Amino acid sequence: MKPDTFDKPVRVLVGLGVVREIRNALEAYIFLNDAPDYMRNPAQLMALKACKAAVLGEIEAATARGAFEAFARKQDLLAPDVDYLVAAGARRPNDPHIR
Repeated sequence: MKPDTFDKPVRVLVGLGVVREIRNALEAYIFLNDAPDYMRNPAQLMALKACKAAVLGEIEAATARGAFEAFARKQDLLAPDVDYLVAAGARRPNDPHIR
């Protein structure tokens, strides 16, 4: 595994219902660098610098992932966790409160 690879991908929305998995600091850096002007703010700049530092091996990938995830959350770009939705759907037929 490359040193800039995230332990768990960050799932972001890139279009209407289109999800992209960001798997490492380089992918996150490219995503942040290509961000439109309305998304450029201090959180974006901090995440961009963190991802660049992770690619260069100056910081841990987990630190860059946290900065990128914080940016995505602030911009409301985080995609829902699919595992949670699947698990929630699997429990419903057995729930006595739902008919």
